[in-house]
Amino acid sequence: MKRVSLEHVHAPVPDANHSTVLLKEFNSRQTNALGETLTLAAIIVPVPAYSKPVQILNGVKDFFYCHGDCVTSEGDVTADALELFYPNRDAAKSEAVNIDDVGHNVNLHFARHTAFEKTLAFVERAGIKV
Repeated sequence: MKRVSLEHVHAPVPDANHSTVLLKEFNSRQTNALGETLTLAAIIVPVPAYSKPVQILNGVKDFFYCHGDCVTSEGDVTADALELFYPNRDAAKSEAVNIDDVGHNVNLHFARHTAFEKTLAFVERAGIKV
């Protein structure tokens, strides 16, 4: 695996912290059991019984989930996921958030402060006690 492939999937935009975080990730990579990857599908199913507030926060350039184009003229992948996976959520307190110029791992990007601000505002609006 080349380091560039890790960067492309997780941080394909210029504001990503390529030099430190991804280099450490690349240098400390380990094997991935096929069984681990196959179990991901088991958690990606609708949850109709869930009725509390939900926030889905995504980078617009998330290559892993939407091939680097999460908001197109055809729709918003993040908003569609909120509707599909949480059909009975508390819609008044739920939100789908897209962070511009951010890829898959939001915390690797210099714009991560925007994600933190959006999440903290969501927690407050939803009345979630922390």
